[in-house]
This record gives sequence, C-alpha cells and structure tokens, in this order.
Amino acid sequence: MARLFAHRGFVTESHPENTVSSLKEAVDQGFDAIEFDLWFASRRIVIKHNMPEEREIDILPNLAEFFAYKNALTYWCDFKNLEEENVAKALLATKSEIEAAEIKLEQIYFAPYITDFSKAEKIYIHIRNIFGAKAKIVAVCDSLEHEQDVISLRQFLDKNNIKALSIFHQLLNKSSMQVLSDIEIFAWTVNDLTRMKELEALGVANFATDKITPQIYAGKTTPRTS
Repeated sequence: MARLFAHRGFVTESHPENTVSSLKEAVDQGFDAIEFDLWFASRRIVIKHNMPEEREIDILPNLAEFFAYKNALTYWCDFKNLEEENVAKALLATKSEIEAAEIKLEQIYFAPYITDFSKAEKIYIHIRNIFGAKAKIVAVCDSLEHEQDVISLRQFLDKNNIKALSIFHQLLNKSSMQVLSDIEIFAWTVNDLTRMKELEALGVANFATDKITPQIYAGKTTPRTS
C-alpha cells in the first residue's frame, strides 16, 4: 500500500502551503505523513517554499510547530539551503528541535534538495555525523536527460549508501524502476490517481500529493478539481 505525504500540508484557499493551518488540514484529511520545506535562517529552522525574506523570518512557522503531532506523523523534510558553510549549524538546530519534541528518528526522512552529486556527498556526511548511521537520507533527482543518467544516479546512490530517492514522477517508468528496483522511491508531485496506481504497480511506495487524500486513494471519495 502506498504512503501518501501531504505536499506542503494539505493546501486550499484557506490553508496556505507550509503553514500550521495546512498541516492541521492534512491531519483532518486523514494523512499520517507530511512533506514540507525547511530553511535555515537567522539561526532558526523556518518553514517556507521559497527563500524567506528577513522581515518575515520571525513570523514564519518553525520546526517545533510542525512537530505538533509528534510521532503520529512521518516527516519528509525538504531542506532547501544546506551549504557546507551552514550545514553543521542547521543540522544541530534541527536535532535540537527533534529532541525537544521527542520525535523518533525513524519518523524523519532527511531530503536536502541538492542535485549536484559532489555537493550532496558532503552534506550526507554531515547528516550522518550529527544524527548517526541510522539517519534516513533521501537523495534528490529532478532530471534525467540521457538514458545513461539513471545508471550514474544508481552508482551515486550505491557509493554513498543511500537507500531512498526523491524524484520527479515523470522521470519514472519501467526501465528506470528496474535500475532503482531496491531503492525506496519518493515520487513528487502526483495528483492523478491513475498515475499513482501506475507507479505503485512499478514499485513506488511514497508519494507527495496535493489532491489525493487517503480517502480518495481508498476509493471512498473523488478528487477535488481545483
């Protein structure tokens, strides 16, 4: 059975993305997993899709607020601005919030949005140094321009002992899934139930979605049209 992550919470006109409101709405809609965007800014971890402006840092939701449901949720943490210069401080701030909220490490997937392999390798080392070998690291792929690219991607995952991959769903097909057969796939952003079922049949287990609620997935209601 697929695991559905509410993409930036469950977003509607009254529940903007990456807000406590959209987090609560996701829980109300029956999600037990959430994807959201994290930034390290002014020594804090704040939640927003785009780079936060200085004037809004103090009013943006923080990680502690997104841990309100404790271990009842699984967290797909899409780190946006981890760099060699800030990664240690950012991860230590994250660890402090995780420990304060008493979140189990197995509930968290660390997914730094870094598609440069050489840069990503250095960030993964920091994650393991701070959180230990059991940290669930998710590599990210947003393009495969050539057929050989999926082979290179697989080699990168194996070299760095990465067992999970966040990937744009249109890059997944029977051929690519054969290469990635034993990798835990996190597909984004899948808003069509037919496509979700197609990918699930290929072995995809995790989906970020804006529209497919657990009720819709189970066939108990229909998707919204907007």
